[in-house]
Formats: sequence, structure tokens, C-alpha cells
Amino acid sequence: MGIIGAITAPLFFASNALYPIDVVPNVIKYVSLVNPLTYTVSALRKLLVNSSYDITQELLVVAIFTVLALGASVKSLRRIIE
Repeated sequence: MGIIGAITAPLFFASNALYPIDVVPNVIKYVSLVNPLTYTVSALRKLLVNSSYDITQELLVVAIFTVLALGASVKSLRRIIE
């Protein structure tokens, strides 16, 4: 549980879940641009609050992150097994 909290807490606070990206410092803005949780929260807001179905950009970013993370984990798993 500690490891999960250590990973998810920075991702959560560096996303747009609590504050809009416009009001955070520049360092956090740049971190939030590569944070997949930012795009997930944005897609959920568009669907639930704005009743908009235009979430293609968010889905594309999350899909690219998923493919990259899966590729990195498969590569490291092969290294661990050998």
C-alpha cells in the first residue's frame, strides 16, 4: 500500500484533478502535460460535466502512454527473467 500511495499521490497532485492547470506554477504545468491522469480527468470532466463526447485527444494520449508503459514493462520483465 505504501508503494501504491507513493506513486499515485504525486500523479494525483500534479494533475488537474484539484486545481485548473492555469493557476498552478510553471513547473507543475510541465509535469501535468506528461501526466496521464491529467488527460483522464479531462476526459471525465468533458463527459460528465460538459456532456461533450469530444475526448479523442485525451483517449489518444492515454492510449499512447499505455502502449509505452506496456512496452517498457515487457522489456524490463524480459531482463528480470533472464
